Amino acid sequence: MDYGNRASHRLLTRADEMGSTVCHTVVNAGTESYLQYSNHLEVYDCIVGSGEIEVADGTV
Repeated sequence: MDYGNRASHRLLTRADEMGSTVCHTVVNAGTESYLQYSNHLEVYDCIVGSGEIEVADGTV
């Protein structure tokens, strides 16, 4: 799926009945995203380049 500043491909979904999902997401350099997940835990792994995550309390 194309979200404007990133493209995401779901590799493992709810339909696979594994209890989690796995996505490969490529984020365009120099962009920001506001993401809020209230129903699950989100885990990120940066493979190439660098990035940072800022949580709601301002912690980076």
